[in-house]
Amino acid sequence: MAHDGTDSVRVHGLNNTWPGRTAPNWTGLPSQSADSSLDADWNDPADRRPLIIRWTGWRLRLLVLCALLGCVATAMLVRALIAAPHIDASWRADSQGRIELAASADPALQPYVGHALLGIAGGDVSVALIDALALQRSPRWVIGDGARARQQLVRDQLTEALAAGHVKLFFADGSQVAVSTVPHGIANLPLIFWLLSAFGLALYMVAAAVLIAHPISRNVIYAVMAVCQSGNLLLIAVEAALEFGLPPHAGRLSMPVHMAFDLITAAAMVNATCLHPRRLPGSGWIAVLGWAVALGLIGSTAVGALPHVWWWTQGAVIMLGLMAIGLLSWSYHIEPHPFAILLRRFGIVTAATWGLLTAALAAADQLQGVPHNIADMMPRTATAHRSAGSAKYALEMNIGWFTARNIKAGTKVTGLDKVPAAE
Repeated sequence: MAHDGTDSVRVHGLNNTWPGRTAPNWTGLPSQSADSSLDADWNDPADRRPLIIRWTGWRLRLLVLCALLGCVATAMLVRALIAAPHIDASWRADSQGRIELAASADPALQPYVGHALLGIAGGDVSVALIDALALQRSPRWVIGDGARARQQLVRDQLTEALAAGHVKLFFADGSQVAVSTVPHGIANLPLIFWLLSAFGLALYMVAAAVLIAHPISRNVIYAVMAVCQSGNLLLIAVEAALEFGLPPHAGRLSMPVHMAFDLITAAAMVNATCLHPRRLPGSGWIAVLGWAVALGLIGSTAVGALPHVWWWTQGAVIMLGLMAIGLLSWSYHIEPHPFAILLRRFGIVTAATWGLLTAALAAADQLQGVPHNIADMMPRTATAHRSAGSAKYALEMNIGWFTARNIKAGTKVTGLDKVPAAE
């Protein structure tokens, strides 16, 4: 018998779930989905009313206001970026992990294209650039706490040096070049910045439209996820626009903000699977558990009480993702709704991708600090000893030091990220 999923009368505390009391599978038994006052708070009576949206009156005014706020925020962001001091050059990492001049429109720098940059001095600040860590745009994907702190220190020094207006560049061949910094300019903002900003603004507007059209709890959860990912896109766009990363204050906030966006999105995903395609028994308490994990980690990071932040974030997102997949399986077992299967497939793909990304980054990080080869060197000789691969450090120890500590080629050496920058 055809059924539209609505009933004129619903009995509180009974199995009043889709497809309705007149359907063949209605049992009339007490439902666990209404077993607590907390669960009842997640009900959306408005879900059972026909949805007819008219974009007039307060809805239209609020949507226009949201659009204006998004455009103004984006314009302010662009204005701050184009005013940032900038060396008229582009940089890249060379085969040895150093910063290399890739191209420049400045005649003074053009002869040094392809040369490695060792340092920058400006005002009273001198910055040693021993590797390409300063070029890594986002601290979100720097795994070690020590490496992330060193990256932020180098960026703080670079920002202070560039603010002087005149800087001196030191290259690996001993050359020194004095140049003046210029405003970044709107023409130097890369295409990826505009694309990511446009996607972020569009996602924000979709979230606003969905929530204004039908302000119920499920749409609030969707809006939270959409706004968090919109913020992630805008932050990535800013990081992509600047060669040496974000300014000091923004740089220190980048990792915590990225982390908060990812954890809140994962917790909201758990919350959403508790409610859709059907409200699960104990949904309120399950949602509270997911939010407690996310907000607890965010708070611990904010007060500096959480070491290994990157690992905690990646692990928590994977755990919450698997939790959402399990909830969707449970939902399908209770009520075989095809949307539960569809969402579960998307969840599996997302969790697997996140896990593979985590494993790949962790493996790449483990390769750092691995000796390529060890050779005995005789003093006062001109014999060259070359690395068997691209190397960042050369460790000189007394003969027999490596053997006594059972360190061989390929053995992981830790603590190199704590080595102070060269004076």
